[in-house]
Amino acid sequence: MKYDAVKRNDKETLSKIRDAELIMSNEEKRADMAKIGTPAILAALNEILRFHRLADGIVKEINPKLKDEGLRSLSDLDIRKFSVPTDLLVLALLTFPHWSYSRYPGGRITPADYTLDLGIVRHCKRISLILEREIYTLMASS
Repeated sequence: MKYDAVKRNDKETLSKIRDAELIMSNEEKRADMAKIGTPAILAALNEILRFHRLADGIVKEINPKLKDEGLRSLSDLDIRKFSVPTDLLVLALLTFPHWSYSRYPGGRITPADYTLDLGIVRHCKRISLILEREIYTLMASS
């Protein structure tokens, strides 16, 4: 993501990536991110899904009209792919802290803390479904 943002000179995405890197490099902030509760995770995932529904509606309604007007190259443009970097960044922020906490005892969060009370556990299935869609969108746009 960072390489692509640099290549495109996307200052907004680069700023988000830098903020995420700062959070993830700080042990205390990373532990706080790992402890994020169900409401915050659900809100983040719902925002991703809200954009997916909006993009699907636009593609469904607008693309046929563009084709009818002889603008096939525009109708082939899939706006869903524009949200992928941001969506992946949100998913990374939600999941990255768990790479070590879920495996190694003795940290701020231990493997024993991974119960349904931890938001990431409760929404693991939803996260994987969103990630699957992001991967499909990337594959379809390449």
